[in-house]
Amino acid sequence: MAQIRGSSVTEGLTVGGTGTMAAEAFFVPWEETFIKAWFAQVSTDGVSSRTLPLKLHRNALVRRYDVTVTAAGAEAVLLKDAAKLRRQEGAPAGTVDLVADFGALFTVASVGVLSALSPVRITAVFAWTGVGFSPQALPLTGLSGFEFPPAVGVANFNEVRTERLRIVMTGVGSRKVEDELWVALPDPPSDLELRIDGGAPVWRFPGPVRAGTGGWTADARQTVDISAALAALAGDPDRDEEATFTLSLTSRTPGRLDLATGTKELRYLTRPTSGDPAPVEFDIEGRRTVPLALPSWVQTVERIGMTVAGALPPERADPPVGPPVATRLGTGGVVPDGVAELVLDVDRSAAVRLPAGAGLLEELVAIRLPLRAEAGGAEARVVLLAAREDTSEPGEPMEGGASKAATWEEGDEYGWTTFEFARPVKLDPAVPLPWAALAVARGRVAWPLAVASAPAADANAAVRRGPPAGPWQRLPALVTHDTSVGGALRVIGHAGRDHPLAPVTLEVAGATGTVAVTPAAKPVAVEWPPAPQVGAVHPAAGAVSLVVTSRVGGTLTLADIIVTATR
Repeated sequence: MAQIRGSSVTEGLTVGGTGTMAAEAFFVPWEETFIKAWFAQVSTDGVSSRTLPLKLHRNALVRRYDVTVTAAGAEAVLLKDAAKLRRQEGAPAGTVDLVADFGALFTVASVGVLSALSPVRITAVFAWTGVGFSPQALPLTGLSGFEFPPAVGVANFNEVRTERLRIVMTGVGSRKVEDELWVALPDPPSDLELRIDGGAPVWRFPGPVRAGTGGWTADARQTVDISAALAALAGDPDRDEEATFTLSLTSRTPGRLDLATGTKELRYLTRPTSGDPAPVEFDIEGRRTVPLALPSWVQTVERIGMTVAGALPPERADPPVGPPVATRLGTGGVVPDGVAELVLDVDRSAAVRLPAGAGLLEELVAIRLPLRAEAGGAEARVVLLAAREDTSEPGEPMEGGASKAATWEEGDEYGWTTFEFARPVKLDPAVPLPWAALAVARGRVAWPLAVASAPAADANAAVRRGPPAGPWQRLPALVTHDTSVGGALRVIGHAGRDHPLAPVTLEVAGATGTVAVTPAAKPVAVEWPPAPQVGAVHPAAGAVSLVVTSRVGGTLTLADIIVTATR
């Protein structure tokens, strides 16, 4: 029976390669601690690295992607996971030396065998001094001053700072003892790094982890945003396949490491399945709808990016669409029984106030009216009349305010007729807007009334009738209150340099948000909506429609359309 110096072990216990313990044995306190340590059950929860697979579509737009990093101290670590092991036969015969090289200074507190049922026992542990192993084995905790016992399952000793350990064992035989040993490393994890697919670090935490400080919670957790790193690996609108990326967490000091995904904010990029649309052509100002077919996985559309190109002339029209034509009116309001129109000839003329949008222009180059000539043709021109200072009613003709004549050889359907001025007519922002009078020189011309854009502002919605030289009178009350109707016309001109007016606007049918665009021969980048996160569009039958409004005639080319969507 083996003897431990300074005390004896009760009968029924043999210390050695095949040691057993009788159930009825009892010990003095330090012996009981020693035997419990011999058979200690530990959790080898310490590792130097941890990985987490991340599934992500190649066309994902990564706005936020959080992972939760756990880096707590471990109870124990498999020795082979903490150090490089080198095995050699030892002396005396029957023992095996195992050298554990940690590669750096580690604090070590214990070394043990995983299972008490294993015949492997530790007979000595030596620390590295920097030039060689110490000739003196590390004393077990509580046995300082005593010889190392002949064999133990767990060697607990005072913490030692060392780069290497030499562990002497018996009972090894042909066993792969490297798989059976653990080591206790009291230091917390340190010098953490996150990498994706083995690339450059996407996050670092230098030094040891101190729970409750440095961004760590009390249970040694920290949230890390890796969105920028993932965004660099995704965001391809032409690749919708799903890929798996491996996120790895490493620590210089092994510990209880873990990774878990947290908050994610993802959108997905795609292109219209029909490709870029054909060029959008405008003979004059107006509006066009451009459908964009989308993949079936699209649930909602959040943003649309594109380039717009077009060499457009400097003129601007207001309004670019409409105004809406009024139907015949009665005392009960608008009734759908035909268009309300003014029929004019050489003796009867009409004048309307220019719309408020004309105030956006610095000078006028033309007036456009929707007119219809009756049988036999007609000839007419537009004359600009200055507003009277006292009443804002039509006054004297403006200098240079008579347009070129327009003619119709036969009776025609309604169409927009352009009346150009010989030279641009300056508009003074300090005086009220002028009036436009249609003077007929031959035949009869029908000019429809329009629904006023601002019925309460009678000065802007006014219509006057009378002989070509005046005086001008209001429309009869039998027709309508003249604040409810206005003249159907558009003004064409140039905006001032200090107040430019974009020639094109873009919007999405059924959604809010309009984007002003000034195209050029070289494509310009455009994004709808004008501000981030302005609602989402639910596509109908896998498509959304762009609504393009132009204030001038010309051709627009929409290209490189990329849609940001949810799935």
